Amino acid sequence: MSVSELRPAHDAGSIAAAEETSSKTTPSHRELVDKARGYSINYLYVAIAYSGEIILIITSLIGAWLFAKIYGHNNTNTMAMMMLAPLSYAVVEMCRVPLAICCRIQRNMVLKAVMVVGVVFAAGVTVKSLTQLGEQMFHPRLIDVVNADEAMRVAQREQETFDKKLAEADDVVEQHTKALNAIDQRSMGFVAEMGKVQPPKCFPIRNTDRQGRVRTSLRCTNDLRGPIIEQNLKVTNSEREAVQQKLDDARRERASLDRKAVDQRVSDATKAHREAVLNSQLHSFTAMIYGKNPTEVADSEIHTFLRYFVFFPAVFASLASTLLALGSVTIIKTPKPRGVSADEPPVPLSDQAGQYVLGGLAEHIIRETTQAVHKSARAEVADAAARATASVKIA
Repeated sequence: MSVSELRPAHDAGSIAAAEETSSKTTPSHRELVDKARGYSINYLYVAIAYSGEIILIITSLIGAWLFAKIYGHNNTNTMAMMMLAPLSYAVVEMCRVPLAICCRIQRNMVLKAVMVVGVVFAAGVTVKSLTQLGEQMFHPRLIDVVNADEAMRVAQREQETFDKKLAEADDVVEQHTKALNAIDQRSMGFVAEMGKVQPPKCFPIRNTDRQGRVRTSLRCTNDLRGPIIEQNLKVTNSEREAVQQKLDDARRERASLDRKAVDQRVSDATKAHREAVLNSQLHSFTAMIYGKNPTEVADSEIHTFLRYFVFFPAVFASLASTLLALGSVTIIKTPKPRGVSADEPPVPLSDQAGQYVLGGLAEHIIRETTQAVHKSARAEVADAAARATASVKIA
């Protein structure tokens, strides 16, 4: 006789309901496995963490390849050497998610501590890769700003050189003008002195020749300053012609110096520099932090801001996959009965063993219950008979 055959008929409905409820609450195979090993893993979180890590690795390798292509100067050996470290870093970054999961499921505290250190170091490698990517994101705009700034400085130096050349030309014209004015003043002085020269004075002279004849002639005396002044005037005029020629050449050279072209180049270079600065988000953000005009931001301020704007986001991004991997593991704590060791596994009990162990107990319980029911029924019958007898006597 089985245990089920010993059940009373009036308990069949409750037992069937209990069996149905028990079948509904029966744990699945995965739940049994998780309970047996003491933890469960959310594989969706793990997949998201691996996907994020793979994307980070791919973008880091692409950035490293572009970096090697730009600065490798098309040298295959150089580019290959520049790619060795990023590939090694990618392997380390790929180990970060499983390390984070191992940190959660590892019960040995020494190994857990070692794995925590490994996760931190692997996150540091990711921070390095992401920092390089963040710097490369702003690098082209910074290069544009540097080139525009250099072009503006070259135009400004050309303008300064042109200003010096223009000032020298003005000095030459001024010197020749002063020299010409001085010659004109000197010439006018000579002309004035020439006006003071006395005209020749002539008077008759009588001479007797050998034949005794008397001859009359005129003797004139000239002012001795006249020839000297005339000579000085000739020299002055020659000097004036030479200085006038130099002055004309200097004026032509001065007139050929057109400032408009130089000023236009400076204006264009300044405009290009301003546009490059305004197109640089890093300059705009740094200017907002320091309360300056973007064109007035110093290189030291930009690199200070770059430290916070690139480094800390890289740290946060490196922790995203790690934290998600840590959160994917849930430790299952099952209460243990007293006297049972926490490491002692449960002993399964077969149906035959259960019938052997619990069969006698079940038969005893059923027998006692049946006797109690029969006794109660006999008592009720006796009580009913007594009440019927009493009613007949009264009648």
